[in-house]
Parts: sequence; structure tokens; C-alpha cells
Amino acid sequence: GVETAETAVREFLEKGSSGYIDSVKNELLDLRLTTGHRYDGAISGYLDAVLDLLSAQEENGRFSTYKQEKEFGYWDMWCRKYALLGLEYYLEICRDEELKNDIKKKNIKVIEKEEIFKQKTIEKLAALGKCEYELGKFSEFGLRRRLSKESQDWLVGELTKYKACGFVGTSNVYLAKKHNVKQIGTQAHEYIQSFQANQKYDKAHSNYFAMKVWTDEYKTLNGIVLTDCITTDCFLKDFDLTFATLFSGVRHDSGDPFEWGEKIINHYNKLGIDPKTKTLLFSDSLNFEKATKLYRCFKDKCNVAFGIGTFLTNDTDINPLNIVMKITECNGFPVAKIPDTPGKGMCKDAEYVEYLT
Repeated sequence: GVETAETAVREFLEKGSSGYIDSVKNELLDLRLTTGHRYDGAISGYLDAVLDLLSAQEENGRFSTYKQEKEFGYWDMWCRKYALLGLEYYLEICRDEELKNDIKKKNIKVIEKEEIFKQKTIEKLAALGKCEYELGKFSEFGLRRRLSKESQDWLVGELTKYKACGFVGTSNVYLAKKHNVKQIGTQAHEYIQSFQANQKYDKAHSNYFAMKVWTDEYKTLNGIVLTDCITTDCFLKDFDLTFATLFSGVRHDSGDPFEWGEKIINHYNKLGIDPKTKTLLFSDSLNFEKATKLYRCFKDKCNVAFGIGTFLTNDTDINPLNIVMKITECNGFPVAKIPDTPGKGMCKDAEYVEYLT
């Protein structure tokens, strides 16, 4: 139960967290060497960012995005640097045999489904290899809904055999390194949301300030930008010639993808930018069939790419996890996510949502 979990994590923090940050500080500072990834010197503030993160730790080891009074009140315990360690410790000292047995049963069920998952994957990739689908470039985006760590590892290994069919990479940084493929990803909605809480900025123009800070940092290496943090229509008001030129493309993550694609292409044309020089990345609830339709619709109008998640990493009858966090408050101020799909928004302050829209 929650009370037992709270007691376990508190005990862990009291007994196991002493000196934790100091013990890993050097590893964090030298992350670029220990992971083998190249550190681009053009990206300023890397070490400063790490040091700022370390300095946020409180004396008792607390390291959280929540206020102290909201401790263990909602998702707080999952936001800690101790989350995985604390839960592991909790399971070690847990005396709830019913819970342990339930976990074992679920693990057995996942193992049983892995063979079915592998067979279905082999069949769909074989169809891809026979050109039954037409995708252009696509990446694996299914970390947060995967069947298991092992199954995703196996999947990415299989996908590397289909680079000729358009596979270019994965959003899983570790597996990208392990399988020697490109790391593919975009900024998170939370990044843009956080600018709504900065009192120096007009909240309705949070997209503008988020893009400004991003492009100041990454110069010409800006990649793909999200459009639907507070609706694409609002985003396009700030997506001017400068930003449209600096970003290599935009990402669809909610709403009708065909309508969205036409809207983006029209916007590029109005700015005098050839859409064929830009990428439209689709990533919302895709499978090979839907991706093929989108590719055939837009391939002659722009560059098309796909981030495909659950269809690749958990195409089973097991209800996929939804390992995702969105922020509703930052620095004591409400923030909102208002996507292009009605009902998928997230905010606890109705008046604030009304102001934004």
C-alpha cells in the first residue's frame, strides 16, 4: 500500500542516501566519457547544467520537482532520483507475499507474450522487406510503452536489418549506442510548458520564447520542433521565418495528421520556404498501414519521417504502460498542455486554460 511504500522509501532515504550524490558526482560530470558519446563543445553550459542539478539537492537528500508539503501526495515519489533505487529497496524489505506473487505472475505473462511479440514482429518486418509498406524514414519511439526491456533490445537489433527499408534509429539512447544506430528524438512538451511559468515571458507566447532559448543554444543544430503544446494554431503564430528556417522540421503528436500536414505545408509556403527542404515528423498512434498512407500523401510535398511506438514495441494484448509525466505547475504557477486532440489536455486551472485559448 501507499503507506508501506512511503515508509520504505523514507527508510531508504534515511539509511541509504547519505553521500549518494558525492559518490556519483564525478561520474555525472564525466558522463560524456563513460558513455562513449561525443560531447559537442558547441553546446555550452553542459557542465554548468550538471552542477546546477547537483546543487538543487536539499540537505536531507531530497531532490524533487514538488514542494515539501506535497511530499508523497501525488506523483512526487516517482520524480525522485531515488525512485528506482527506492522501489528496489522497497521490494527487498516488502513482506507482502500477495504483491510479490502478483509481480511474479505478471512477469510470467510478459515472458509468455514475448514469443508472440517476436513472431508478429518478424512477420510485419518481412512484409516491410517485401515492400508491402512504403514508409520512407522511420524510427522506433516505443520506450515508454514497451513490453519489456529485453523485447525492445531484441526489436532494435532486428530493425537494424531493415535500414534499406527506411529504419534510421531509436529514441532509446542506450539501445542506439548498443546497436550503433542514430539517436532520434525531439524536445519534450514539458520544456515548452516550463516557459509558461517564467514571469518574464508572455504565457501565450511560450512557444516563441522556448524556440528562442533553444535556437540561441543550438544555433543551426536545432532539429525538429513540437507544434501542439498549446495547439498548432497558436504555435504557428510564433513560428516565423526565422524559426521556420532554423528548425529542420516539425513534429505531429495530436489531431488529424492529414489536416495538420496540409496546414504546416501552407504555412511554409506563406513564409516563402520550400516545404521540400523541411521534414514533417509524424508520431501519433502510428502503425505501418497509417504511416504508408501519410507517406504517400505527403512524399511529393515535403520530407516525411515517422516515430513509431507501441505498434513496434508492444503489439500484444497486454495493455501497454504509459510511462509519461506532464507538468501542471511550475515555480508555483499553473501550466497547461492543450493539444490538437480534444480531451487530451492537461491543466488543473480552468481559468488559466481559458486565458491561453
